[in-house]
Amino acid sequence: MAPVHAVAFAYIKPGKTDEFAALLNGMSEKVHALEPGIRNYYNFKVPDEDMFVIVESYEDEAALQYHGETPHYHEYLEKAMQLFAKPLSFKINVKIPENLIPDWSSLQ
Repeated sequence: MAPVHAVAFAYIKPGKTDEFAALLNGMSEKVHALEPGIRNYYNFKVPDEDMFVIVESYEDEAALQYHGETPHYHEYLEKAMQLFAKPLSFKINVKIPENLIPDWSSLQ
């Protein structure tokens, strides 16, 4: 199977970037520790913007699917939804599994 590569652009509410950075860094630690199919998972904040870029690589589509099923992903998403200013923007080389797509209607 071919590897999966994804880039997500997270737009964060003003004043919430430090909180999101801590949440995202904790998520990155868990992904590397608990997901055997991960190749790479890292992020960076775009200077002078309330935006983060999240770069992910998985061994295959099954590893990406597994990522969306993990408790740490669901815990992260529940907290992150309170910090997003708008829905994530994705670039990915496969169809995004349904279990990775949150209900954006809950953004406030």
